[in-house]
Amino acid sequence: MEQGRIVDDREIKDDLVAQRPWKEWLEENLIDLDSLPEPKNVQMPDGKAKNVVPISTAEYGACGWRAWLNGTTITVGMQNVFDSNPPFAGVAFGNGYDASLADIKGRFWYLQLTKRF
Repeated sequence: MEQGRIVDDREIKDDLVAQRPWKEWLEENLIDLDSLPEPKNVQMPDGKAKNVVPISTAEYGACGWRAWLNGTTITVGMQNVFDSNPPFAGVAFGNGYDASLADIKGRFWYLQLTKRF
């Protein structure tokens, strides 16, 4: 595709169209809405009647990066945001703080990624 010159947009489009017969593909796969069969009255699972056109349908799920995120939970958090020292506790075993209430590490953040399959 490198030609050493500025290529006009129309020229690029013409080259792409020539590579694949888009017009023939469209004409072969185009469905005329007037040619569809008449709707039929179908009983739905909730008990209501609904007019449905009897043609083949396809349902596609999410694709791309969104499909990978289905069932994913991301948790971000921080403890001891202000980086405060733990309160002094004279009854602690030489630490000077109660380890059940505070942590000497100070501020820390965490990230958790959970994926359900």
